[in-house]
Amino acid sequence: MLRFKLRAFWGMMVVAFLTVGGCAPSIQVARLETAHRIPTEGDIIIYMRPESVPWPYDEIGILTARTGDCMRDCGNRKVALIRERARRLGADAVIIVSQGTQHGGYVHIPGVLPMSMAVSVDVIRAIAIVQQR
Repeated sequence: MLRFKLRAFWGMMVVAFLTVGGCAPSIQVARLETAHRIPTEGDIIIYMRPESVPWPYDEIGILTARTGDCMRDCGNRKVALIRERARRLGADAVIIVSQGTQHGGYVHIPGVLPMSMAVSVDVIRAIAIVQQR
C-alpha cells in the first residue's frame, strides 16, 4: 500500500511539473542573413499582417515562441520574448505570421495507474524585419 501511495505521489508531482513547468516560454531564432546587426534601441513595432508595414523591408530572422498549456498570461510573455529577441537581432519591427496551438500527442506516465497526459503547445511565429535604407 505504501508503495502505491509513493507511486501515486510521484505521478502527481510529474503531472504538476508538466502542467506548471511547461508554461515557461521558449524561443527559436533562425537568422536569414549572415551579417550581425547592432541591437535595436527603443520599441519594436509589432504588425499582424505584412500589408500593414508602411515601408519597404528586408527579413532578417524567423522567431518561433512556444509555451505549454497554461492559464495565465502566456501570450503576452511570448510576445515580450519575441520583441526582446528581435531587438537583439537588430530588427525595426516584427510581423506575426501565425499563432495557434500544436498538439504533440500524449505522454505516458509509467507505474502510476494507467495514465497518459495530452501535450499541446501554444506557438507564435514572427518574422523580424528591418527598414530598407
